[in-house]
Amino acid sequence: MTVNNQSQSQARTVEMSDEERRNGKYSDLSLSKALEGMHQDGLVVLKGVVDLNHIAALNRQMSADAEKKRDDPTQTYNHSVKSNFLQRPPVAKSDLLYDDIYYNPFVLQLANA
Repeated sequence: MTVNNQSQSQARTVEMSDEERRNGKYSDLSLSKALEGMHQDGLVVLKGVVDLNHIAALNRQMSADAEKKRDDPTQTYNHSVKSNFLQRPPVAKSDLLYDDIYYNPFVLQLANA
């Protein structure tokens, strides 16, 4: 486990050890550090818990879906107000429902602590 206590303007980061990755859960010390960040700062960066390729794949699909919806004149969104903000529609492809994003054991461990 590596904990990065950066300056006051940056979020605390917790990076899992190889053993934690193999076990699929944080050690008591790592969990404690992550909880400290949540309680003191309101957030904590959990480094390495999500595959960045999964994020990129989701972004590509969700961006394409949003553009298609935005460009379709028969679609309404944002309560019929055309603006530069569009909440991306949920992913409807089962092959993009990655466990490390939707069912992440490290995030769930922190949320349930």
